[in-house]
Amino acid sequence: MIKNLSPRLAESGKIKIGGLGAERTSSKGGTYRLPQKHDYFTITTVQRTEAGDLEIDEEMMHALAAASYADRDGKVRRLPIVLHSDEIDEVFPTAYVAYHGKIMFCRGDGETAMRREIKNGEWTGAEKERTCPCEYLEENERGERRCKPNGALHCSIALPERAIAGAVHRWRTTSIISINYMIASLVQVRDKVVGTLQGVPLVLIVSPLQVAPKGKPITVYVCHVELQAADLSAVQRDAIAAVQARNQLAAAMGRNEVSAQYRAMLQAPGADDDDDVQPEYYPDEVIGSTPAGAAVTHQSQAPVPMTDPLASLLEPRSYPATDQPTPADVNDELARPPSRPAPPPPADSDDAGKRTRRTKCTGCGELWGPGIVVKGLCEQCRNPPPPAEPDPAPEIGPPAPGPTPYERIAAAYKDAIQVRGVPSTTVSEAMAKAWPDYLARKPPDWTDADADNAEAIIGGLQP
Repeated sequence: MIKNLSPRLAESGKIKIGGLGAERTSSKGGTYRLPQKHDYFTITTVQRTEAGDLEIDEEMMHALAAASYADRDGKVRRLPIVLHSDEIDEVFPTAYVAYHGKIMFCRGDGETAMRREIKNGEWTGAEKERTCPCEYLEENERGERRCKPNGALHCSIALPERAIAGAVHRWRTTSIISINYMIASLVQVRDKVVGTLQGVPLVLIVSPLQVAPKGKPITVYVCHVELQAADLSAVQRDAIAAVQARNQLAAAMGRNEVSAQYRAMLQAPGADDDDDVQPEYYPDEVIGSTPAGAAVTHQSQAPVPMTDPLASLLEPRSYPATDQPTPADVNDELARPPSRPAPPPPADSDDAGKRTRRTKCTGCGELWGPGIVVKGLCEQCRNPPPPAEPDPAPEIGPPAPGPTPYERIAAAYKDAIQVRGVPSTTVSEAMAKAWPDYLARKPPDWTDADADNAEAIIGGLQP
C-alpha cells in the first residue's frame, strides 16, 4: 500500500432540514439566496443541479415513504439509521468553526484552536495555535457570530436492500441546541440502555422546540436519536451478541480496531464546501430569519417562506416569554370584537393619576369613571345616536365590483391557516407545486383564472 495516504470514506448523500430559497438581487447588484428552514428531512445526493441546489435523492425518499416513515402530509420526520462506531466523537464530531468567506479559517475544541493564515482570500498553508473560544464567538453589533459550533452526524440509512457500509450519509448542524440534544441521546443509548452504538437500530428525529432567546419566544427545529423497540431485552441481547461477534472476528483476523484510523476517514466539521450550510432554524441564526433587534412573534404554524407573496397577510401578535398563547388563544383573539375603551379619570379628580373608582354601565357593561354613569347608564347609552335613515332605492347602473383575484386568494389563504389549521408551509408548497409561476408573478398580475386555480388548490388541503 502506498505510504502516507489519506483514506476518505465516501459520502452517499446528505440529510437536510433546510435549503436555499429563490434568487434575489442585492442593493449592490449581486445575487444571493436566503436559506430556508424546514421541519422535515430531505435526503439528497452529493451532486448539484444547474441552479446550484443539491439533487434530491428521489429513490431514497420514495423508499422511506414506502416503508411508512412519511407522515400524513408526505413529509419525512423520522429516519431509520445505524452508526458505525461506539465513540461519539467518531459518529458525531463537533468543533467551533469560523469561516473567511467560504474558506474554513479557524477550528477549535473550546480549549485550543488552529487558525489559518488567509491572504487575498486564499489560505497560505500556515496555521497558528491559539486559545479557544475567542471574541469571534461573541455577537457583533448586528447580532451575528463569526464563529459557531458545528456538528456532523455520520450514519447509514437503514432500509431493506440498501447499503449500510462502505459509505455514509451526513447530517450537519450549527445549532448548539441540536448538538447538546444529539450528544445526550447518544450517551443515554450507549451508557444507560444498550451498552453500544455500533449497529443498533436507531431513529433520527426532527421536532419543534419552543425557546426564548433574550426573552423572545421562537420555534426552533432540533434533532436527536431515539431507540424505538417493542422489546428492549431483545435489543440488548442482540447488541451483546453483535459485540461478541465483532471481538471474535477481530481476534481471529489478528487485528485490533483502531479508532483513530476510522476517525481520520470522516469529514470533520468545517472540512467541506457545503455552501448552503444554514441547516437549522435557531436563535443564533439571523440570515433569512429574524433581523437582530427585531421583535420575535408567535405563530401557531411554521414560518412562511420569505419568497411567498402572501406571507405578509399573517401578522401575528408579539407575546412576552411568560405569556405564550395556545393556537386557540390566537384564533379567539382574531374573532373577538374590539372593546370600547374606557375614558381616563377626570383631571380634577382627587384620585387623578391613581387607580380611580369606576361604575359599571347596565347598558353596555363597561366600567366608567366618576360622573359618567347616571341612573345606571353611561352618556352614550343615555343618548344613543338616532337610527340611520333607510337607504334610498339604488340607482340603476353597473353592479358593484367583486373582489379582486388577490383578495379572493388572500381570503382562501387566511381561511386555510387561521380557521382550518393548515400549516402555512403546506399552503405555500402546494401553491408553488401546482402553480409553477406562483412565486415569479406579482399579485397585481393575477387573474380570475388564477384565483379559481388557487381556491381549488388551497380548498383541498388538510391540516
